[in-house]
Amino acid sequence: GRVVDLPPQTTARYVEGTPAMSHTVWRIDRQTSEVPANGTFRIETLAPCVVHWTNDNWCTTHDTGAVDTTVGVWCVDLPSEALIEGADVRFTLFWSSSQRWEGRDYTATVTAPT
Repeated sequence: GRVVDLPPQTTARYVEGTPAMSHTVWRIDRQTSEVPANGTFRIETLAPCVVHWTNDNWCTTHDTGAVDTTVGVWCVDLPSEALIEGADVRFTLFWSSSQRWEGRDYTATVTAPT
């Protein structure tokens, strides 16, 4: 009365519980407004860019260059220690190819860990 080729790890992950999200992905066409404090905040673009960001309302700033995944997507993972619960992560994009700023800021609020 039991499937014999069903590994217990698979059952635990997909049947008995919901897997925890390890990444929150933000894209121009899928802008998330929240990111959990215990995960990774990934910003994905379709062109090379630098993410100009802050987690303290622009008192300090950081510039992180996007990494080419070689499949037409560039990624920036903000460091998990920057994701302080209750803080707003604010960022804008500098498009490397055209040497221009996005012209607006984006914000994601860091929420309680999941």
